[in-house]
Amino acid sequence: MSAGTMAVRGYWLLGTLAVAVAIWGLFFKGDAATEKVDTTHAMSASEASSGVSADAGHVQTAGPTTLPLAGEPQPGMHGWVQGYPWDPARPGIAISEADAAWLDSHGFPSVDVEMRLRGLPLPTLQDLANNGNEPAKAIYAYRIARQGAPRAQVLELLESSAMAGSVYALKTAGDIHMLVEGYQDPAMANAYYMLQARAGDQAGFAQGTLIDYHLAPEQRFRARVLEQGLWDRLALSERADSPVRPGYDEFVETVFAAPGEGP
Repeated sequence: MSAGTMAVRGYWLLGTLAVAVAIWGLFFKGDAATEKVDTTHAMSASEASSGVSADAGHVQTAGPTTLPLAGEPQPGMHGWVQGYPWDPARPGIAISEADAAWLDSHGFPSVDVEMRLRGLPLPTLQDLANNGNEPAKAIYAYRIARQGAPRAQVLELLESSAMAGSVYALKTAGDIHMLVEGYQDPAMANAYYMLQARAGDQAGFAQGTLIDYHLAPEQRFRARVLEQGLWDRLALSERADSPVRPGYDEFVETVFAAPGEGP
């Protein structure tokens, strides 16, 4: 890990607007569409009928499922309801086999896995989440948030997943606070996206910077306080020396080398 990366992950300050523009230009010089916030978390028909109880807001107890559970040693499970196997024909946000392996080990689902998980009945998805499937846990949290589940319930799911090493959970927490009615809080979304970046995923820089540009000074200050508070509370510093996503070091070093230049 480079010295620049160590500095960025150890202590965080957002730069000037020029730095934000530079980050935007550097990160999105490729195909920007694959790295934007996913706004297609759609509520399925099964979700509408089997999710949150009308009185308490908590998810109903899960029923039986015909799919293998993530905690069970089922052959062929990887790539079906969890994992990010490399497929050059359907790479999703991965740019290489090494990138797919990093995403896999940090809780991200592949394109096909994510589609399957989104389409599952909510009790089945809950079964998978309860049995250690981190992508399922994040998507389950998103879906019940859309149905109005209590914030504490949603954040407990995402934060436990983040503490288990899921960077996808941090991204999903940012998405929820940016997109879901009743949860929308740009400062909180910014904090989670910047935690995504600090956890080793350069995509968090782009999302965090896009939001930061629109924050008032007091919101920006709150976002930094929230970010550091979450970093400490979730003990994410314990994973600060873990391998970063391929391309992260080069991204950081490029920004350090030209902090005031545009794209």
